[in-house]
Amino acid sequence: MFNQDDSNAIYRFIVDDDAESLASILSNYENPNLMLQEPTDYKYPRIIANSPCPIHVAAFFGSENCYDSLLNYGADEKIKYLNTWEVRHFAAIGGQLSILRRFSDIDDYSMIYAIRYGNLDCVKFIWSKGIDFSSDYAFVHEACESKSLEIVQFIYEQCPDFVKIASRYYGDENALMRAAKSGCVDIVNFLLKLGLRDNITSGTGLTAIYLAARVGSLSCVKALVESGSRFKRRRRKYNCFVEAATQGHLDIVKYLLDKGIDINITTSDGYDALTCAIEKGRYSVVKYLLMKGAKKTIDIKEFALATPEIYDLFINHFGKIDPISVFEKLASNDFKNINLTKHLFENYINLDDLPLDLISKIFYCDKFLNRKILKEIWNTKGFLTCNQNNPFLFCRDSQQFVFLFNCGFKLPKDCKLKDHIIEDALTDYRYTNSKLIDFVEDIGSLDIQYIVFRLVKNYNENDDRINELNSIIFERLRQAGPIKYSLSPILFGYRLIGTSNFLRYPYFCEIFDQMDNRTRYEIFTRDLIFSAKYLDKYEHMLKRGFSFSSGKYEENVLHLLMRYSKLDSVAEYKQIAEFFIKAGCNINQTNRSGEPPLFYTNNPNAIQAILELGADPNIQNFSGYSALHLACQFKKLYLVKLLLDYGADPNKKTKRGLSPLAIAISNNQSDIAFYLIQHGAKISEFPGGSENCLEEAKMLYTRDLNFKKELIDLISSNL
Repeated sequence: MFNQDDSNAIYRFIVDDDAESLASILSNYENPNLMLQEPTDYKYPRIIANSPCPIHVAAFFGSENCYDSLLNYGADEKIKYLNTWEVRHFAAIGGQLSILRRFSDIDDYSMIYAIRYGNLDCVKFIWSKGIDFSSDYAFVHEACESKSLEIVQFIYEQCPDFVKIASRYYGDENALMRAAKSGCVDIVNFLLKLGLRDNITSGTGLTAIYLAARVGSLSCVKALVESGSRFKRRRRKYNCFVEAATQGHLDIVKYLLDKGIDINITTSDGYDALTCAIEKGRYSVVKYLLMKGAKKTIDIKEFALATPEIYDLFINHFGKIDPISVFEKLASNDFKNINLTKHLFENYINLDDLPLDLISKIFYCDKFLNRKILKEIWNTKGFLTCNQNNPFLFCRDSQQFVFLFNCGFKLPKDCKLKDHIIEDALTDYRYTNSKLIDFVEDIGSLDIQYIVFRLVKNYNENDDRINELNSIIFERLRQAGPIKYSLSPILFGYRLIGTSNFLRYPYFCEIFDQMDNRTRYEIFTRDLIFSAKYLDKYEHMLKRGFSFSSGKYEENVLHLLMRYSKLDSVAEYKQIAEFFIKAGCNINQTNRSGEPPLFYTNNPNAIQAILELGADPNIQNFSGYSALHLACQFKKLYLVKLLLDYGADPNKKTKRGLSPLAIAISNNQSDIAFYLIQHGAKISEFPGGSENCLEEAKMLYTRDLNFKKELIDLISSNL
């Protein structure tokens, strides 16, 4: 596809038939048959503005110089747009005879497009190529809908079966219906003179006069009435009078009434003109029909569809209509008629007049269906003057709560809203502000745990506004008393909020002090975050008696450090580990499986840090595995090197008698095996002895055969 700027330029150059400028763009592309992007600098006819190829546009505008230039660059005259329209079709649509003459094969679609778009010269040219107008009903019917009397007359002169074809149905319409639908009275009169009459109905109930009334063509309606159209028939599926009222064509409504149509005539499904005009909001038609005596029983359903102007019109005509009943119907339709909803609040109803379920429906629809409802009605007289039904009591979320606050509504004393709406409003940094915080007088009566949870979860240390709001809210909490009731892990657990959120929070210590031991354990032993910047927080936790150990698995905090942390440097690992060692943690403490912290990571920074601090690399778990065994098992050469550097014994055996060398060879790790032998691993300690070590090495699978040979040679030299 051509880029946007080039697409805009190509359109301009083709319109001006500037082949030289067009060529300057085409030269930048290998393929001239790329699609154009919709132009953004000028509004072109829709038919050629929706991503055709340049040659289609050139054919439409008849830009012969550009057309030739495109051909020189390899444009394909047979390329189709949307797998349908060809270059010759665009020429026929644009009426460009000079382009059409380039084609020796002209298809029926070219004729149809030439007819449809009213291009008589193209119609004559294509006809001269041998097109028979009797061969396809489409030619006659498209002509009658084209609004071009000249084309209709030309086809009539060349087509002996014109009247027969025009009388037949093409789709669901005959030619007279198509002419009426186009609103061209000249073609309608031409067909009427040929003997076509509006005295038949299509399979779906259409008539020519109905279609003329739909498009608002008074001249066509008059011509059909004067020719004897049976427009007064009752109980038809479609009626021209009802349709004119529906579409708001007052001139046709007046004309048909003058011609004696029954003002209360109905369609077969019971619709009359007044009902349809009300539903479509045709004020002038409704007013005229009422003035002329149209009968109307009060139907609340119809009034709920009315515009405010039509509603007032009926109030004046019929007297009082129960606005609550109308409002109920508006509610059942989810207040889609927002204009009438607003009108009722402004002039006829008060929020205090409504049943509670209807008020709730307003707030429900505002939240789940259309956020504009409250914005439309809050400043109406009926909403502002309520006393009993305070809008705050019906809020469904914090956004509605904050909206009402910003509109100036007062929160009732001792107001408690379900679903933590007030708490959410206070702690949602998108909406809250210091005025809103002051607005909530009795903050101590709210769910303090939930407020703290939201503050911690939404905190952003890089946002000064959030820092300020946290300070204000926390001060209000202090004024209300201590952060009462130990904070529950139900709120903070289950990964709703991580320990990193807690540790970065400026009021962490105050919150931590209010937690009971169970809550602390549930939160901080599950996924404790380690960072040197939180050392002061760890120190506070230790002073409050927190052990950082998992009693379930008999692990200490260094196990957690190795398991969960992803620090950037050896120095930071050492800083944190040293802090906890000084606090009493044993760097070599084993858990229930006999595994020390060293076993819990393959991070070289972490391993180096605790090795430097004195971790024993030769501790074995209950199966006899050491850290070196595990490094060989998990194929980590860099850990093998590190452990050996800090004194790991390369000849320790598991309870099954496996040395690190045996594990390396069994895992096809020739590089690790080679390194172990070079650094003290004895092949004599291999299960089955040295000879077996050599045989196992020969069976080792590796893509690096040269390295395998070196390993075999090394083992052989140590036999």
